[in-house]
Order: sequence, then C-alpha cells, then structure tokens
Amino acid sequence: MGCSDIGSCLEEFILHSLNTPIKPLTDAFQTLLSQNIDISSFASFWSVIVYVLSFFYIFFFLYAAMQFVSAGSDVQRRTLAKDSLKNAFVVLVLVQGSYFLYGLLIEASATLTRGMLSLLSEKFFLPISSISTNLFFVLLYVAALGATVIFLLIRFMFVALGMVLFPVGIFLYFIPPLREYGSSIIYFFSTLIFVPFFLTIVFLISDKLLSLSFFGELKPLLLI
Repeated sequence: MGCSDIGSCLEEFILHSLNTPIKPLTDAFQTLLSQNIDISSFASFWSVIVYVLSFFYIFFFLYAAMQFVSAGSDVQRRTLAKDSLKNAFVVLVLVQGSYFLYGLLIEASATLTRGMLSLLSEKFFLPISSISTNLFFVLLYVAALGATVIFLLIRFMFVALGMVLFPVGIFLYFIPPLREYGSSIIYFFSTLIFVPFFLTIVFLISDKLLSLSFFGELKPLLLI
C-alpha cells in the first residue's frame, strides 16, 4: 500500500521496524492456533486401549442379558434391560470410532479457527499501531503472547495425549457409577480442542473494538 506523503511513509517505516521483531512470535502464535494436531503417532496406543476395553464389552452384554432374563414379566425391569443392551451397542460403536471422532473434532476446531482468523485485520496481532503507543503495554503484550505460545504448546501435547484417554472417557460415561469421570474426561479434552476457536471469537470482538478511535491507543492492552 502506497503512502500519501513523506511523513506517512516515514511513520509506516518506523512502525514496521518496531513490529518486525515481534512478528515471528505472532506468526508462531497464529500457527499454533490454527494448525491441525497430528494424532497418528498415538494410533498404536489408541489401539491398545481399545483392545483392553473390548474385553469389558462382554460384561456389558452379559449384564444386559442377565437383566433381561431375570426380569420375567416385570415391564420396568425389561425396559431397563433393553436400555442396558442399547447402551452396550452404543459404547461399542463409539469406542471403536473414537479415533475418527476425535480427529473430526480436531479438524472442525482447526477449520473454524482458520475461518475466524481470516476475518481479522491484517495487522491485528501487531501491537504497535502508532508512534504514541505505550511501550509498557507493548512489553506486557509480548510477555502475555509468549506465555500463551507456551500454553498452546502444552495444549498440543495434551490434545495429542487425549487421543488415548478419549475412548476411556466414552467407556466410563456409559457406566452409571463412573459416568461423572467419563463426562469429565470428554468435557476436558473437547474444551481443550476448541480453545483456539474460543480465543478467535474474543479476538474478533477485540478487532471490532479497535476500529473505534477510543481503543486505538490501547491496542496492546486490549490484546492482552
């Protein structure tokens, strides 16, 4: 984009020079936000977990069959037995398909995040938008951005590890006494997967606020 006069060209050059050292950090941040997480390296561990869980399917079906046989003419107990049998089939399908389901969640999060990032202004993550920008706020922003990059790296590892624990969460969810633990595992890793998408929603709102002149000088602080 061209400059209208020498003064604006000089200011643009200074801003570009000041933002340049920060740009690799912002690029790393955006990459970690939108990149797909490769879970294929954990496929063998997932197979072992599913194989171990498959031994428990027998108990599911035996329990449902015993309930059905012992129910006799009791309608309520027969209904409970049918529900147990249905749950046994559901957990069988979901556990076996958990690898693809987990991968689908990761792909959906990455796709949504990339879509939201594309709506942000080109220089949104660059904190110095004018010569008068407060340097202290810029330093706070860089520190916060660095900490967030570390958090996203840790998230990368946890999400990859979640591939192994996700089928366990599904399995536990269908055992009434352990449902709370299964629900917690599923909720934790599902939330962790979609953290980047939630962040980009906040960024989009911030980007709209920054278009207002009142927030322009506070950009680094608002980005924190």
